[in-house]
Amino acid sequence: MILNPIDDANDLFEVKNVVSQETMEELNKLDLLSLPRVSNCPGQDDMSRVSLDSGHPVFEQIIKETNTHCDLISKAIGREVKGLTSRFWVDTEGFTIYPHVDASGVDVAFQLYLKDLPHAGTRFFIPDPSDMFEKNDNQRWHWLPVGGWDIGYPMLPMRSTPRKEFRCVANTGYLMINHPAQLHSVPITLKKGELRLSAYFHLIF
Repeated sequence: MILNPIDDANDLFEVKNVVSQETMEELNKLDLLSLPRVSNCPGQDDMSRVSLDSGHPVFEQIIKETNTHCDLISKAIGREVKGLTSRFWVDTEGFTIYPHVDASGVDVAFQLYLKDLPHAGTRFFIPDPSDMFEKNDNQRWHWLPVGGWDIGYPMLPMRSTPRKEFRCVANTGYLMINHPAQLHSVPITLKKGELRLSAYFHLIF
């Protein structure tokens, strides 16, 4: 596994080569849309996203291999990671994610892309502080697009500075230490026939 910070802030990392080539080849044989699903995706009911049952042997192997990198992840974020669990998401036609900051209950986000769909990666921005506010709710950190949207690129915030675009390439992804300035989005809408498969890991401290 390769894990490198994208800049001197050391709060956002590019991740590569997490899973073995053999496991990736087994994954590519699966008919994703025919696999068992869990009942829903909490907090994401309005998205074109389904959560697959992580009990499939290939998914179990992905989790097992990712857990071998706990020491490397611990060193990067400065906290001991004792283990990882994962959800497996399939995003389909109509999927998109508006600019947002993850809820304050998320300490660290680790998303691993498992299929190639390069234009459908995650983009990070440095928000204008004037566009951020807090509320006494589960989300806590909110972003309000006072400056509107970039007309040429829908869903890109105008008053924010582009920071990093992660391409959706299999066996790569990002690790993010969450805080109020971690504004990010998937500023495209998946077309008919496009599938976006990823693993979203929960870190156990």
